Amino acid sequence: MLGRSVNCIWALVLGGLLPLLGGCGSKGKAKAHGSAGAPSASSMQATLGALQPAPRCDDPDPVACFKRAKDLDVGSGGQKIDKEAAIALYTAACSRQVSDACAELGNLYFTGEGSAKEDQKKAAELYAQACAGGSVQGCVNSGGILSADLPGIPVDKPKAQAAFEKALSLSEAGCEAGKLKPCEDLAFGYERGIGSVAASPSKAGPVFAKLIALSRKACDAGDGLGCYEIGFLNFYGKGGMPEDKVKAVGFFERGCTVKHAQSCFHLGLAYQFGRSYSKNLARAIAQFEQTCALGDGEGCNRAASLLSEEGPLQDLKRAFALMNDGCVRKDGGACNDLGVSYAKGEFGVAKDAALALANYRRGCNFNSSIACKNAREYSARMEAEKAADDFRKTLKVGSDSHCGLVIEVKPPIAKVQTMIGEVWLKVEQLYAQGKANCRFRNGVYQDPN
Repeated sequence: MLGRSVNCIWALVLGGLLPLLGGCGSKGKAKAHGSAGAPSASSMQATLGALQPAPRCDDPDPVACFKRAKDLDVGSGGQKIDKEAAIALYTAACSRQVSDACAELGNLYFTGEGSAKEDQKKAAELYAQACAGGSVQGCVNSGGILSADLPGIPVDKPKAQAAFEKALSLSEAGCEAGKLKPCEDLAFGYERGIGSVAASPSKAGPVFAKLIALSRKACDAGDGLGCYEIGFLNFYGKGGMPEDKVKAVGFFERGCTVKHAQSCFHLGLAYQFGRSYSKNLARAIAQFEQTCALGDGEGCNRAASLLSEEGPLQDLKRAFALMNDGCVRKDGGACNDLGVSYAKGEFGVAKDAALALANYRRGCNFNSSIACKNAREYSARMEAEKAADDFRKTLKVGSDSHCGLVIEVKPPIAKVQTMIGEVWLKVEQLYAQGKANCRFRNGVYQDPN
């Protein structure tokens, strides 16, 4: 049974897109972060050597090229998505020693985006370079990919452990310097653990206290992330904060006002489920679409889900477009739901097995467990159907079908000696022996699918 996604409303993913790192927990989706580091230029160019000619980043500050690449990659701030331009700018910034750019480029190779064809070995190399340069995301993803037992990438638990520990160390240094993002990473890293590094709740308390202080100051200065952090901690009563959902939604509203995507997303949830506000699905959809426009694919897909439901707000054409936008913005659930649409021929699109499988696989790479399950099952089904087609094309008297011996063939039907006697079946219903279960109910053949 093909399943549509259920969004991970509160998910802790400390930097990155690896399916092995994510999951549904109690923290909003983290954005990519880390610091610009300084791996050697020669080692960086060795990793990037396959991309020729070298793209240019003419800005005096290569971090500016990285930021432009991020906008082009997911369409944040209303920017039109341009994956090829993003790849070029990530590559240029990475070659100029912006370690987070190397990590993001690794993500594109891990999942396969445009000219960055899927190459997880190259992704692993880029993550290692990013980690060496001081990128938290690079270290987390490097540790993850070394733990995952992927083809061509041997498991190396000591190196993975070292990478996870370095991620925490980098976060600790950033937090000590008074930076909000590293404090967020460190607090939740200590609370839940990171990769193979166990949780350390006793260390989390003081970091949460610092995170709260920094978040209040940032929110008062108009930083949406700071408002979001206070809202999140209030919503769940975490980090020593009292649980206060009404106050939390107020902070989400402040964050959304300054275009912080996750604040807008959680404001949408408040309208969808009647948290603090009266339930209002039209307002919820508007908030999720705003989240989508700010570059967060989960907002796109949640808007699509609401627009798919029967009722006065249903708009299947708009829902499908938003699903597609969510997948392009790297939301695994959106890619999975696109796969279901192509598999079943829903939302006004024709059935397309190849597109269905491609979207399931893409969703799996973007951390959707249901997409991974659907990809496995759908791939097996496609292989079975191909084998069945080959069997049917050569069907003759004496062929062993899944229901028994074929004793007469008159296309498009064939007579088969079954467990309940001789039965005429459609040729398209027949499989080779052992390739499907043959069942009858009250004398009526039951399709094994």
